[in-house]
Amino acid sequence: MVGVFQECAGPKGRFMLLLDQADGEKPKIRFVDAIRTNRQFAALSKDKGGKLVLWGCMECDGYSVLKWDRKKNRFGWGPQAEEP
Repeated sequence: MVGVFQECAGPKGRFMLLLDQADGEKPKIRFVDAIRTNRQFAALSKDKGGKLVLWGCMECDGYSVLKWDRKKNRFGWGPQAEEP
């Protein structure tokens, strides 16, 4: 899921939260990332390879690709896909 936030002190930003939930179990947080930004926009899609793409700007078509890093055994931001 993606969303936007505003801290009590005023700064705004966007976040991405990736949850995993097996049948009958509580959800587990698999990835969370937040960034302060003046643009409170976030949207998700999949690229042609099935990777998650986080769009952070409608005006500039800026996006980031979330990838599984086998060496580190965790998710992380990878290079931009050629065609999301």
